[in-house]
Amino acid sequence: MRTFRSGWTYIETVECTPPPLSTAHLNRCKSCDYVVLLTKYHNRMSNRKSAGDNASECAIRVFCRVRPLNDSEKSQNSKFLPRFPSANTITLSGKSFTFDRVFQPSVTQDEVYQMAAAHIVQDVLDGYNGTIFAYGQTSSGKTHTMEGHLDDSEHQGITPRIIKDVFDRIYQMDTDNLEFHIKVSNFEIYNEKVRDLFDATKTNLPIRESKNRMPFVKGATELFVSNAAEVLAAVEEGKKNRQVAATKMNEDSSRSHSVFLIQVDQEDRETHMRKSGKMYLVDLAGSEKVGKTGVSGALLDEAISINKSLSALSNVISALSHENRSHVPYRDSKLTRVLQESLGGNSRTTIIVCTSPAACNESETRSTLQFGQRAKTIKNIVVVNEELTAEEWKRRFKAEEAKVKELRQIVECYRQSEADSQKESNAFDQLVDKLKKQDDEIEEKDAEIDSYVEQVVGLKQVIAMLSVEVEQLREHSTMQAQRICELDQSLHELSTQSESTVQEEPSELMDQAISENVQELHHLHNLFGGDVFRRLADLVTGKIRTPQIANPIRTAESQVRGVSNVVSVPINHAYIMWKKYMGFININM
Repeated sequence: MRTFRSGWTYIETVECTPPPLSTAHLNRCKSCDYVVLLTKYHNRMSNRKSAGDNASECAIRVFCRVRPLNDSEKSQNSKFLPRFPSANTITLSGKSFTFDRVFQPSVTQDEVYQMAAAHIVQDVLDGYNGTIFAYGQTSSGKTHTMEGHLDDSEHQGITPRIIKDVFDRIYQMDTDNLEFHIKVSNFEIYNEKVRDLFDATKTNLPIRESKNRMPFVKGATELFVSNAAEVLAAVEEGKKNRQVAATKMNEDSSRSHSVFLIQVDQEDRETHMRKSGKMYLVDLAGSEKVGKTGVSGALLDEAISINKSLSALSNVISALSHENRSHVPYRDSKLTRVLQESLGGNSRTTIIVCTSPAACNESETRSTLQFGQRAKTIKNIVVVNEELTAEEWKRRFKAEEAKVKELRQIVECYRQSEADSQKESNAFDQLVDKLKKQDDEIEEKDAEIDSYVEQVVGLKQVIAMLSVEVEQLREHSTMQAQRICELDQSLHELSTQSESTVQEEPSELMDQAISENVQELHHLHNLFGGDVFRRLADLVTGKIRTPQIANPIRTAESQVRGVSNVVSVPINHAYIMWKKYMGFININM
């Protein structure tokens, strides 16, 4: 948000922020003038911001001034504590504090003015508000810094020097078309009452707010001046009316906060444009420790009031120094109400923290330095106080209209690009869904393949086991076939032997042969199990049609029967034994 000020009225205009320049948008919008328009807008806003940086945000400048040891501190043999490691740093008991500049005791009044205050003169002539105030404990040199000796050019403080500088710069300007009106006012805040230092009868002036919520002292006397001498005379008059008293620490202790206001109004007679700059020169009363100042009665009440207002000022500074502040207690004191625009508002502000170097004032000096460091983090928002003419308003209005037109074109192109982007996004979402489905199908196929692989592995294991069993059965069958052949050979030999010996002792020989074969069969049974006898029985009975084995057995049987025809009784006996033999085989099957 950028703020324009017309006289005493703020006019606020909201700046629309277009979408940032992105590659995606640029690529989608090449068909329209979106790129050109947006580039022009960003360049324009960049130029406006760079040109208005000093006019939008300005940090409070804080300077530190250390006075020499005074006579009282020397009489107490108090040590000089501060150290100055650099031009911007002061060290107190090992703790370092950094400011915009640190003024050592040897610095001159003119050096202080040139570094800390001179720049504000031009700011005021340009239409800005400016504030300079000195802060510190009592007797730390605040009044000397702000006022000094009005009649001594070498020892003059900031106020008389700045007054002279204002008029010098006005006279150096091209004033043919400029008309200046300068007025001053001076008031003090004493015991939480605002008193007019130009009119002693005005002892309790109210603080009001203008339409733009800027506080001001209502009813304060304003003197129109035309040269530096008149202003210095006004300063001298106000100084006479200010509350001053003697304490143990300061013979001329200020008992109030003094504010000297210079307002410079200028008008261009050709364009009728007006600018107004205000300069607040503030000399604060010093914080006091009652035990050191030795005040009592009315002076004690003054000290309490001073410390209370300075505490309120410290609270405001502390609140402003926090980024996430929610409330700034400006209304806790008349002092903070008057300085509201100077602290966090529309003013270029400079604070000079004045300190004592004596060891006896170390705690007060440390507190002052801490106050200055907190104040250094505060940033004010400053604008030019100007009143525009009708022609200028028309010109600015037309410029704003042109800018709005450009913004509308940018927004329209942006909306079109967003619509295109949405279509692309929908297509992309559909593609993603399709890919997800394909991924799911692939996962299912992978699971099936894994299952088939497991089955194949299992089948291979079963085949391997069956192959082993088949090999074992093949070996076993081979052995059985060999034994059967041997048995067949034995039967054949038995048949042959029966033919040759049947005449002699057929019965005994047959029995002996059969007995031997029975023993052999028992041996086969024990060696190969019952499977051999089942196969032999099958072979004999013809259940297994194996010519190589069955034919010899049948031949042997025929030969036995042939022999029985020749020798009936022995052969019958042999045949009976043969049947027994076969029965034995059947039993053992």
